[in-house]
Amino acid sequence: MKKIYLTGCLLTLGIAAGAQQNYDSYTFGKLQPKAYHGPAIEYRPAANEATDRVELWAENFDGTGLTTGNGTWVTSGPEGNYFTLASQTTGSNGYGMQMTGQHLYWDSQTPIGDEGTGNFATTPVDGSITSPTIDLGMNTGAIIAFDLNAMFCCNSEPWSFNVSYDDGVSWSADIPFDLNMGANDQSNDIAEPIEYELVLTPYLDPTPGGNNDVKIKFNWLGIDANGAGQVSSHYYMGIDNISISDLPAYDISNEELWLADLQTNYEYTSLPANQATTLTVSSLVSNLGVGAPTNIALEVTVLDGSMAVVAGPVSGGTLSIGSLNSGETDTLTFATAIDVSAWSDDDYTIEAVITYDETDEVVANDELARTMKITQNSWGHINYEYSAIESISSFPETSRTGAYFAPETDVNLHGVDLYLLPSGGTAAQTDFDNPFTIYVDNRTTDTYVGSYEFTLVPAMTDNWYTFNLHQAEFIDGDTPVLLEAGNVYSIAFETFGGNVLWYQASIVDADFSGSFFYNGDGEWYWSGDEPYILLNLDETLTIDPSEKETFSIGQNKPNPFDNTSIINYSLEQANNVSIEFVDAAGKVVKEINQGNQAAGKYTIDLNSTDFAEGIYFYTFTIGEKQITKRMVVSK
Repeated sequence: MKKIYLTGCLLTLGIAAGAQQNYDSYTFGKLQPKAYHGPAIEYRPAANEATDRVELWAENFDGTGLTTGNGTWVTSGPEGNYFTLASQTTGSNGYGMQMTGQHLYWDSQTPIGDEGTGNFATTPVDGSITSPTIDLGMNTGAIIAFDLNAMFCCNSEPWSFNVSYDDGVSWSADIPFDLNMGANDQSNDIAEPIEYELVLTPYLDPTPGGNNDVKIKFNWLGIDANGAGQVSSHYYMGIDNISISDLPAYDISNEELWLADLQTNYEYTSLPANQATTLTVSSLVSNLGVGAPTNIALEVTVLDGSMAVVAGPVSGGTLSIGSLNSGETDTLTFATAIDVSAWSDDDYTIEAVITYDETDEVVANDELARTMKITQNSWGHINYEYSAIESISSFPETSRTGAYFAPETDVNLHGVDLYLLPSGGTAAQTDFDNPFTIYVDNRTTDTYVGSYEFTLVPAMTDNWYTFNLHQAEFIDGDTPVLLEAGNVYSIAFETFGGNVLWYQASIVDADFSGSFFYNGDGEWYWSGDEPYILLNLDETLTIDPSEKETFSIGQNKPNPFDNTSIINYSLEQANNVSIEFVDAAGKVVKEINQGNQAAGKYTIDLNSTDFAEGIYFYTFTIGEKQITKRMVVSK
């Protein structure tokens, strides 16, 4: 994993529910390579309060125009006038901002609008604002902290920061905020507001007395269009309560914690013991002090559901690069000898504390904890320290949303547990009486494994629901599904083009395990959130072969339809097949007699010219059995 130099830190990570469509066109070919894309949310036992810091300069943006008690902030760039001092409690697009009182505010939504054609943002914007001169005295090391609320669309994060120590004659290169947010994610889903910190030392004059003319600059960058022609033109950014302080001699901050080595593996937070191995933890650690400490390690302790210690404390860990100088951020990974496969079913808390030889002057930011569940049959990536958000799939083309799984041993998949929603944060509601198909693909070999079709009804939403693969209405594949060790599988649910589906998710996907989108054209996209999806390995979901039907009938798709639609069905043995279509009044409007058909898979093609607009019911008669389904024609 590449060391990340001089990046900012996200602190005080409270969570709020949001309602966004989290979508970034990050194509990743056959299989996403392992890479860090945090932050993973964590529980911090104590607030990160650096009480020993000496404040050197502060700005709370109380003033008139762009003039405060420190002097005048100066705008630049084509859209620099989008910066103002404001008291916004709601972003320009209607989403909440958790800022108190007057603050620095960028608004590119109001002057540009939604640019609604195709929901593409095509107008580039570029603006900056520079602080008055800041006198840091004899200090050569400092850290800046400020409150931040932000949201953007539609390419990549447009925010950056610059530092000058010669009164703005020369500037550092752009320093991205790196909030790891996708287009249309709101920062309130990470924290309210985000408390952002950045070590300034690498950008300052190392000569004592050489930092009497420091300036800082905030930017909204005009990012070049992506392959879809989108730029990052809106929405807003709010900044307040800037504080520049000196640095403690030693302060290592434990920024994020994962229950896996994200360079090589996926993180699982629910898993049966037969998919567990020894415990590996990784932390993103930042040096917020002056000195580079020696022998940095993680001290790991495991507690069970009653908070009794069941393993540890044990210490160890290796930095990806090997050193951690002032302002640097790196990953510290510790492969413990703790055998997770020996744990009984329970909820476990894994605590990780940063230790090193020198005296840590800010101990409150040393410890993080995460939850892991050992279960009988559930296997998933859900981050239990996160509150859920409402996410939506509503793309014009048919797409799939799901997650990746890499089994340690061969395992049989019997069902998929999903948390679908009837509605979310917009007026659009989930479309019911539609085909809802779960797909299994082997991403290692890039091969299709199977699909399992259900009809989506309200009873399947607003709580966890088990989609029993054995009881799917249309099955194209084996039941159960064999997931073989050494392979990566995608488990995804399909939304037919134009239909709306809300589902519950966590906003950050640190290990690239999900969610992703597949658009049917062989293109896969990573979206940034983590859908609430659990693989169900419960063998009791199997059904008696004597009770299993010798045929399966799919829901027509798309449904509703205004042009054409198809119905898939399959026969396990030869039989007579006929289909009757009736309107809402019970009048027969169409009949199809297929005669005696051999075992196999078949498709019925429908055209809206054969039907008036309205609700219809079609009944398959196969031998002596009948199945009826509902369809809607919309013209």
